[in-house]
Amino acid sequence: MRPIETAAVISTVVCALALVFTAAHDASPHPAHPPNHPFHGTADAPAMAMAGLRESSSSDAAAFSSSSASDALRDREYTFHLENAASPTPPVAYLILGAVPLLLALVHVAVERPRWQLAPLYFADILLLLAAAIPPVGVVSTSAIVLVIVFAAISAILGIMFAVTTFPIPSGPFDVATQSLDWPTQTTTVHLNAKLPQPTYPADVAGPPNVSAESTPFCVQVFYPMRLKESAARSGGADADLVKRSPASYLVHGGESARAYASFIGIPAAAHFLVSHLSLIKMNATENGPIARNAQFPVAIFCHGLGGSRTANAIICKELASFGFVVLCPEFHDGSASYTVLPDGREIRYQRPSRSDDEWLYSFRHRQLRHRTTQVLRLLAGLDELNDRGVGSITSFKGKLDPSRVLLIGHSFGAATAIYAAMQGDRRVRAVVAYDAWMFPIGPNVARHPIPNFPPILSIDTELFDESRKLMHVLLEQVRTAAPETTPTGLWLKVRDTGHQNFTEFPFFFPQVLRRMGKSGKMDPAAAMALINALTLRFIGRYFGSVGQFIPEIARARQAGTVLEQALVAADIIAVADAEHVTTIEITRQST
Repeated sequence: MRPIETAAVISTVVCALALVFTAAHDASPHPAHPPNHPFHGTADAPAMAMAGLRESSSSDAAAFSSSSASDALRDREYTFHLENAASPTPPVAYLILGAVPLLLALVHVAVERPRWQLAPLYFADILLLLAAAIPPVGVVSTSAIVLVIVFAAISAILGIMFAVTTFPIPSGPFDVATQSLDWPTQTTTVHLNAKLPQPTYPADVAGPPNVSAESTPFCVQVFYPMRLKESAARSGGADADLVKRSPASYLVHGGESARAYASFIGIPAAAHFLVSHLSLIKMNATENGPIARNAQFPVAIFCHGLGGSRTANAIICKELASFGFVVLCPEFHDGSASYTVLPDGREIRYQRPSRSDDEWLYSFRHRQLRHRTTQVLRLLAGLDELNDRGVGSITSFKGKLDPSRVLLIGHSFGAATAIYAAMQGDRRVRAVVAYDAWMFPIGPNVARHPIPNFPPILSIDTELFDESRKLMHVLLEQVRTAAPETTPTGLWLKVRDTGHQNFTEFPFFFPQVLRRMGKSGKMDPAAAMALINALTLRFIGRYFGSVGQFIPEIARARQAGTVLEQALVAADIIAVADAEHVTTIEITRQST
């Protein structure tokens, strides 16, 4: 739970209990009168006793003077006890105890924004204030207090089950910033490799209407290094906590993106509210922060998977940016994203295939693959313009990019997109990273096609995703044999105790649900993401020198003799510390 809502729940329970104890104290009987006292047994004995002591007449004094010595002694003891007894709690104290939780809840609503999981708490705070304020003041209903505590407990349970997640902080030396930009229609026409096999599409295989892969503008989320963390810590001043003060939202389209994710995974429309809290999640990346100065950074293009979005793999993208990459995340408008908004405001929702036979489905997905790849090629074609003049009104990247060094990276369908884009032969692509590549849209004919000059490739698969492994091996073997004198290293890793969604943020949102569905593994989501990032960085560090300088070398002696160490040494890349979960490795060609 978030800090203020946690404090609101705790304050509600504490103030409710305080009201109970205060009311019980005020309602407790006052000390009894001595048996021979004139007011013994009177209903309002304490008040009458005090009045009698203040207004006693001379006849009373005579009567008391005739009392026995023991009665007089008891009288003096009782009078002393009354004078030192605690006075009743003033009504304003009850009002304060009832109002504090409600005020804190209002602060939470204003700062953190409300969510349905805390609706019982909001009701409990109103009930607590009424219980403390309605006459007679201070008489707190036991049943009302029980309801307050029960409702606060319900909110706490729901708040933990549907938590507004916080993501791991990027581990690189740079703070990270992010912004959205609209990629316009370009004058440069891009073409796919005509030598690659292409199926003949059936008439009913079509994408979203009035959307062209070659010309329709699309949105891109950019993650980039903002400044070195050490310099930020030294500088202090007004911008020292810029990341904390201006965090970007995880879902760029807010609640609409959350509902689109729910629809994609099959949650009925009536239950979409269950994931509405995802729109409240913030990324530890500064919205529209300034890019780091005095450097030119290599470019990474990250391709999201089926049903994803341009922020669906934000943790990996931020990690790359923290190590000195400018990461471009296009939002594909082929109908494969969960929800897309074009720069002109048109909405494109996920396009479900209308048939399930393999031949038709392959044509449907291959058409989407070519559409996606065309968008990637448009990004590649526009890198020089982005670096020289900017794109549209965005000029902040002018002179900050190194368009000659590009990394293609993707997850699932996005991994297939990255691989297929690398097949187009752009020499600026220095390496490819494929996470759980879904090779079905590429198909066996394309995978077996000769691929000269294919860039170095790292393929990381999870233990629970086995749909395209054989076809991926066919591709890697083809990469190896196509031109062995020029083909660099290819590396395939299988990570144990992980699942297909461990490359995304979803295991952070619903860890138990995804484990039971077989979509994430037993490994803690943060640990799995850290291992994936470490493997990735240590592979690409060899091909991007300015990035490699930030990656600490790990003593190989610690991993001596392990399968991972042997493979990584053979591949001539830096060893990674955690070999326990990496169980299978195949190397297409050792570097020389």
